Amino acid sequence: MIKRFWSRPLLLGGIAVAAGWVASAPAQAGLMIDPIYGTGVTADMQNEIGAAISLDQSIFAQTANNTVTILFEGTDLGGNAIGESFDSYLITSYATYTAALGTAAATTHDAVVQTAVGNLNTGNGSAAAGGGAGTNVEDTAADFRMLTADGANLGCTGTACNGQFDDSGNKVGSATGSVDTVIELNTNATNPVDYNRSDNFTSGKFDGQRVIEHEIDEALGIGGAGSQLPGNTSQTGTLGALDLFRYSAAALASLNTNPNKNAYFSIDGGTTDIANFNQGFTNCITGNTCGDFGDWADTSGGPSPGTPNLNQGPNGCGFGFVQDAFSCPKQNADISFNSPEGIALQAIGYDPVPEPGTLALLAGSLLGFGLMRRRRA
Repeated sequence: MIKRFWSRPLLLGGIAVAAGWVASAPAQAGLMIDPIYGTGVTADMQNEIGAAISLDQSIFAQTANNTVTILFEGTDLGGNAIGESFDSYLITSYATYTAALGTAAATTHDAVVQTAVGNLNTGNGSAAAGGGAGTNVEDTAADFRMLTADGANLGCTGTACNGQFDDSGNKVGSATGSVDTVIELNTNATNPVDYNRSDNFTSGKFDGQRVIEHEIDEALGIGGAGSQLPGNTSQTGTLGALDLFRYSAAALASLNTNPNKNAYFSIDGGTTDIANFNQGFTNCITGNTCGDFGDWADTSGGPSPGTPNLNQGPNGCGFGFVQDAFSCPKQNADISFNSPEGIALQAIGYDPVPEPGTLALLAGSLLGFGLMRRRRA
């Protein structure tokens, strides 16, 4: 049985692909992710959560005053969901957000964000793509704090950049929130999730650590959290952070929900197709049944950027990456420095550990690469 990885935001105000990750002594402290274990979280779940967090900490650096706090709960989600997340969001102008990315690029040796910033002039929100003074960017509170810690001015300081939930998962508002994201992990037997990798994935079950990594990515600002398609915001003219890097061809930005159109993630102005974005699939109902439009599609872009291949939707298993929109049982994946998820997080301002001196982009195309976020009242 196929399960969807999907999400919907809650409004608050080429590159070489590595299989797995390489452990190394970090040059600086890793990204701080503080888990809170709520009701229904088993010991096996806690072990998988710890493993997922350790993986992120081995890849990304900590910046001042940016501990990401996540409340985990175990619950019977029913339906098609194997996990879901509720995130805190902030919104600012396109000009302010891209200036913040520019500050991040100027204060790091990471070639990913430097390349991404150097090609913003062709992406969504730019004048070339029809952007204007009314264009905004909506991003998670966690990424806002990351960029602010790099010295950027995003218009929020102190608790104004905080999450929106309390330690029990109740929505309390940005000024008093202590939790950035609430992640709910499925416990029902209809959509079974294996939260113990040591048993080599019990037959017919989904990889629990992959589910957790997928949702943590959302908290940090990518995946479904990274796109405002297809109408994930009530704010007219608003883009997600990853929408700035959504292309259909070189120097041609893409921002539509047509399943017959190709869209892919690129940090070099559309020249390199790192991973195809989900565009839904034929006859899906706009919204959660189409999967997250900020997640990866289950088909590649073909031999060159812009070559459309339709999603198979629930009939496809994706490529086996963490942020695939659609997945299958016994299909495991992890984030890595050079995985599409790792590259996406660097593009929106997360500093790698250790910071690389150089990262060469391959000239030419690469073979591309739902957990659900709902509104919590």
